[in-house]
Amino acid sequence: MKPTIAFPDWMKMDIRLGTIVEASNPEWSNKLIELHVDFGAELGERTIFTAMREFKSPEDFAGKQALFLVNLPPKKMGESESQGMILALDPANADSNSEPVMLLFDNIAPNGSQMA
Repeated sequence: MKPTIAFPDWMKMDIRLGTIVEASNPEWSNKLIELHVDFGAELGERTIFTAMREFKSPEDFAGKQALFLVNLPPKKMGESESQGMILALDPANADSNSEPVMLLFDNIAPNGSQMA
């Protein structure tokens, strides 16, 4: 288990639902998938990279909704920058394979919905 955090620290995280409108493999990386995510009117569309290419293809993401941490500072990745992080489960310590489990949904709520 990770160290305990105070509730105000949890409240600092801005977790939003977004629709992945496009996903592709950037030519400059063999590990990353580039996602273009619609977060609705307030946040607009953002580019977010995920290191899931070993396990997933762009087709697995396109048109799906997922939860993203959107208030991380932008991070330079190759020729672009990532403007957030997709949330996934890491079953490495569970009784299953070590492939991350993607939390992908079919239109469960409006884009930009915030985790409460």
